[in-house]
Amino acid sequence: MFHYLDHERVTCPIPICSSNRVLQANDGIEFGLGGMQWELVGSLFLGWLIVYLIIRRGLHQSGYIIWFTALFPYVVMLTLLAKALTLEGAIEGLKAYVHVDWSYMRNGSTWIDAATQIFFAYSVGTGALSALGSYNKFNHNCFRDALITCVINTCTCLTAGVLVFSILGYMAVLQETTVAKVARSGPGLVFITYPELVLSLPVSFFWAVIFFAMLLVLGIDTEFCSVESLITGIVDNWSEKLLPYRKQVAVGVCLVLYLLGLPMVTQGGIYIFQLMDFYSASGMSLLWICFFETIAVSWFYGADKFSDNIKQMTGMKPFFFWYLCWKYFAPLLMSGVFIYYIVSYQPVTYGTYEFPLWAEILGLFISFSSMIWVPAYAIYYLISQPGTLKEEIHLSQTYEDETVQTDDTTEDQAMAVGRPAVPPSTTGEKDGG
Repeated sequence: MFHYLDHERVTCPIPICSSNRVLQANDGIEFGLGGMQWELVGSLFLGWLIVYLIIRRGLHQSGYIIWFTALFPYVVMLTLLAKALTLEGAIEGLKAYVHVDWSYMRNGSTWIDAATQIFFAYSVGTGALSALGSYNKFNHNCFRDALITCVINTCTCLTAGVLVFSILGYMAVLQETTVAKVARSGPGLVFITYPELVLSLPVSFFWAVIFFAMLLVLGIDTEFCSVESLITGIVDNWSEKLLPYRKQVAVGVCLVLYLLGLPMVTQGGIYIFQLMDFYSASGMSLLWICFFETIAVSWFYGADKFSDNIKQMTGMKPFFFWYLCWKYFAPLLMSGVFIYYIVSYQPVTYGTYEFPLWAEILGLFISFSSMIWVPAYAIYYLISQPGTLKEEIHLSQTYEDETVQTDDTTEDQAMAVGRPAVPPSTTGEKDGG
């Protein structure tokens, strides 16, 4: 973008254009939401329309779309990586990538950010893996898939790190500064640092198109998996009433979520987004939920019984190491990170902007609104059931062994995992089609 002053062409810096033109952000959340940014409203609607078109009949009928959204980002990332490694300063960026600044290990935010990254990369705690895995046959090797997913995600994150720091090294050379000073996190990395890189490359239009196409596909891919898990949970919970109306449920969920996103495309929306990102979608609330999920499976249900279930499905019992991880290592690690984060807690900021106290309290209540349901339901369950507290705890841990047939298309096997049988030769059963 350009404007003219005294007959001289002056370039609008990307950070200023991002804030003043794209976001049209005001000076802070205390100044209110302001008006709508209609271009972003339209983009948000288009994004949710794409999500609905993918999930309206269920992901099991969107195989080609899933393959495309899963593989296309890798093609683009490898293309960008091949170019980034040839840029001047890439070596310095890679040196910064492997350099460890141990002082950050004392910050609780470092550990909570690392945990959040792991949870999001592996879709842990969001229900997406459970929802998508529910489409598999009973005897599908879920244990193998879990290992493959972990290896691929880890390699992807490491490769993406090489790409990012190669680019940051090049940007440091252009700006004649250090990698640490040009590095940004969150939206700033995507919408400020990368556009600055693209503008400095030859054939910048091509690199801009493939990069933002990759971002669109990544965002849609993440979104429809998360929304599918929500819709699957709702429909399965009231399957008799809602299964024939799955498309209508999908419309309702997408519409409600679109409306909930509208405050974030106002002039004060970036501050709402930052609050939601820090207190709701990540951080201590996600860690809290994952901790109690692990405790529920490994201690209340029983890690031994969980291992037996995997053996029933795959024919092979997991190694003892995984038993230790489920029962001891994972809960201890998550509780340690959570406590350390609370002790060293620092409120959210947006660049140099510091949120007012009431906004910080609002953010904490957003976190508590997710966290409170874990102890609340436990108390409700104990109160609503007859018997003493000790009897109820013992009852919740009881487990009746069932013999599972080897034929993975029978109703008994499907009911063993709490889902209706879906014959592999047909499609549309889950959405009433």
